[in-house]
Amino acid sequence: MGFANGGAVNAVAVVASNRLLIAGFALPTGATSSNMRLARFTRGGLLDTSFGSAAVVNTPLSGCTDARVTGITLDASGRVQLSTPRAFSQNVIQRARLG
Repeated sequence: MGFANGGAVNAVAVVASNRLLIAGFALPTGATSSNMRLARFTRGGLLDTSFGSAAVVNTPLSGCTDARVTGITLDASGRVQLSTPRAFSQNVIQRARLG
């Protein structure tokens, strides 16, 4: 699914309609920066292609090669927030409205 090259899934959450969110990072081949990745699965366990781009939301982090996710939370509006142990300039890395 794309958490490759030393990347890992570090956080999991069950959201509305019993869908599963997983979050982590990957360091694409030849890249100098990590990508934070968030993926959503359907109740049936398949990638939810109605979410993000082919079921994945990808956020490149300039200059960081170890962007681990330590938590997934949802706010009252249904937006996803990923947290990390590092002090990035954007403390909340990702916000996406879940459909």
